[in-house]
Amino acid sequence: MSEASIDEEWLRCQKKQGHKGLIQWKDFQSDPEKYCKEANLTPNTKRIHYITAIANVTVRLVIKCVSSNRPQVYRFFKHRGTEHLFTGSGCVVYDVHESKHPCRCIRCKIWRSKNNTLIKTFSVYIVTATHNVYDEGEAEKMTAELYYNDNDRKNVKYLYGVSLYDRSVREDSCVVECVTCDEELANEIKANLERCKVLYREFPRSVEEIVAIISHPHAKPKHISFGECKNSSTFHCNLLSLKSFQYVATTCPGSSGGPVLLMNDRCTLRGSKFELLNCPCHSGVTSEGLNFSA
Repeated sequence: MSEASIDEEWLRCQKKQGHKGLIQWKDFQSDPEKYCKEANLTPNTKRIHYITAIANVTVRLVIKCVSSNRPQVYRFFKHRGTEHLFTGSGCVVYDVHESKHPCRCIRCKIWRSKNNTLIKTFSVYIVTATHNVYDEGEAEKMTAELYYNDNDRKNVKYLYGVSLYDRSVREDSCVVECVTCDEELANEIKANLERCKVLYREFPRSVEEIVAIISHPHAKPKHISFGECKNSSTFHCNLLSLKSFQYVATTCPGSSGGPVLLMNDRCTLRGSKFELLNCPCHSGVTSEGLNFSA
């Protein structure tokens, strides 16, 4: 997937008139107060820090195959059973621990070819939409990219999918287990998630029902968009009890799976080992043109 093909898709997009609502993450970082005001969201240091903390655990997903079991209603159905590559977004959830799975990075492959031992690895869990990662086969061919914030990619770190940990087709939400052999990165993710937890409890809820969506539209570097929440409901996805929202905010192909933050509410957990940090994932668009979360 080349930068040229990504740029071409961006230009051909049927939603391109709304692209101005997609704010490049590096632009938001340079003047967050400005963009919050434009979204009718009162600027507040802890609120901005919370949005930034969630952005730091938002990932671009690259899935390198289409399952032969992919349902007809899902995108890329016509490519099922092939190695057709597609992208989406996701968010790390709170659970990083030592893993039993081998890492798929080049360093580990070389090590295993020369030695009869495994390098220590760590499991990291990512929430995304089920229509991004439908089954075990797609999970095993998925790579997640952290810190893809600009085109130079100098800070990008990789996590490698190993299994589909949890899934709800009805609610279009799943959890993918990934691994890394980079212990420093695993500890960094832990620290980022701890920061998310603290800020989640402390950031002031707004009076306005404003949502923020962080994602990788058209496989591009990280963007954020804001919009008004129209309504919400609660659903249960095996381990998780979450709010589902309908909202008016700019999204594009590739945004699916990105975290949706409601600035005046929070999600709840029911006995799960995960701390989901108020981020159900973006799922799609209703027939009335409203975006909705999984």
